[in-house]
Amino acid sequence: MARLLVKMNPKLARAIRLYRAERAMELVEFCDSGMGFRFPKSAMWQCRGFESAETAVVNRLAEYCQLFVDVGANNGLYSMIAFKRGLRVIAVEPSPENLYYLCRTCLENGAGDVEVLGLALGAKVTILELHGRGVLASLDEHWAVEHNKNPLNRPTLVPVNTLDNVVRGRCVNRDRALIKVDVEGTEWEVLRGSRECLDMRPGAVWLMEITLVAKRQVPNVNFERTFGPFFERSYRVYGVTEKSIRQTSREDVARWQESGSQEFYCQNWMFLPPDLPACDVEKLLQVRA
Repeated sequence: MARLLVKMNPKLARAIRLYRAERAMELVEFCDSGMGFRFPKSAMWQCRGFESAETAVVNRLAEYCQLFVDVGANNGLYSMIAFKRGLRVIAVEPSPENLYYLCRTCLENGAGDVEVLGLALGAKVTILELHGRGVLASLDEHWAVEHNKNPLNRPTLVPVNTLDNVVRGRCVNRDRALIKVDVEGTEWEVLRGSRECLDMRPGAVWLMEITLVAKRQVPNVNFERTFGPFFERSYRVYGVTEKSIRQTSREDVARWQESGSQEFYCQNWMFLPPDLPACDVEKLLQVRA
């Protein structure tokens, strides 16, 4: 019935979708996440084993950082983890629907001082189309095509700024930043607008989702290029999976780019700056989900 309605009257189908989304936002319920904060009941799956290795890593990384920059904050899971650990938080989210839930999550947890920015990040200041909705919303029109090309998911115009503009002036007294980037396919564009952040002192710690083939129609042509700025600055690079945290070399990344596949499958990567003490790195590598 739904497909027939989309085919016969797509405008009416979109209107119904929007009405349902708005009603869901009005009726959103919060409950205990089991992680020290309250979270939307409809998104509770994110607190039950979702990226458990990554959330454990963020919990440990919080010991060494004072500022958390959540790029692609979605409903605010990682922002709340950092906030509860005492970090100052900047949460960046372009999707209007996600942004509403993010703000509600902050208020529900007494985190009204989290700096929430309703915009996307890229290589320069501009306005672009955001495709899809929910956790798969992306500036890349070729990302998660089966979901984002659904005729009900009409693109939304969103403002775009750079990470350098967002962070500039917010790291004071030699604060170390922890920067989490989950932007569904446009990581390279974010890094193009992040030169100052890449050259911070002390060096920022980064946690990024970077995929070679997952959720893509063709292999990521910018996969190797996205790792480049970190290797050039002598960062140590680690793949984070549910089973292990494994160091990754420039040669590994080049081989995967050339072959279009990875013998070590990983989507989430941790980048540790050279000025992070070796003893702290060893403690981080002991983290398990």
